[in-house]
Amino acid sequence: MAGVTAYESDIPNGRVWAMWEADGYQHRSNILMHEGAEIPMHAHSYAHDYRLGVGEYGLVVESPEGVKEAERIIEGGSTGHVPAWWKHHFRLVKWGGAPGQVDCYWRVE
Repeated sequence: MAGVTAYESDIPNGRVWAMWEADGYQHRSNILMHEGAEIPMHAHSYAHDYRLGVGEYGLVVESPEGVKEAERIIEGGSTGHVPAWWKHHFRLVKWGGAPGQVDCYWRVE
């Protein structure tokens, strides 16, 4: 894969992912292979934006102070922002005719 700097499978969570850099941004594309596939709860030292592929997704966020919000259901095609140090978890709730996709991107510093 041209330009891809890292890729990996996470079979227990039903996903594969790839990373690359382009136009001053680091990109990470997570492919969710079936309903219920997920990106486990995690946090980063940097903020990032995301774009969702087809389907319906669940998103849970938790503040650095430990305040955890209830899962929100988000339609495919939506975009959003995750602040630095906020924990977050994505889950493919409803298949949209193709594997789910959560694309994350952030400015390279």
